Amino acid sequence: MEKPREIFETELAEIREELLRLGVCPRESVQQSSSLQQKLLEDWQQASHYWLNRMQSEVALWRALLSKLTTAQSGTEAFDIYAKYVAEQTKMIMEDGYRLLGDFQHVTTNLTQISTKEWLSRS
Repeated sequence: MEKPREIFETELAEIREELLRLGVCPRESVQQSSSLQQKLLEDWQQASHYWLNRMQSEVALWRALLSKLTTAQSGTEAFDIYAKYVAEQTKMIMEDGYRLLGDFQHVTTNLTQISTKEWLSRS
């Protein structure tokens, strides 16, 4: 049978492990936490700025399509115009995928670097 002190230390170790698993860093200073939050906020602001501009360019693309379709002289011309714009949108969708992947990679890299620095500072 374990002694009361050993039981306490075992339970305390389990609690620490659970807190670390949940991302709670007891030694983390307010300044470090604030720095991390600021960096993440900047990353998300840059990403949201890009996506807002991207949405605006998508609206402009389809507005231009509508304008050109209304002036088409034949069904064939309208189809050619539409095909051109669908190709342009497909290109934009591919760029979106690359950008989204890059955004996630950037945020993940920053989180990993910060976590590694924090982990090393505790060692």
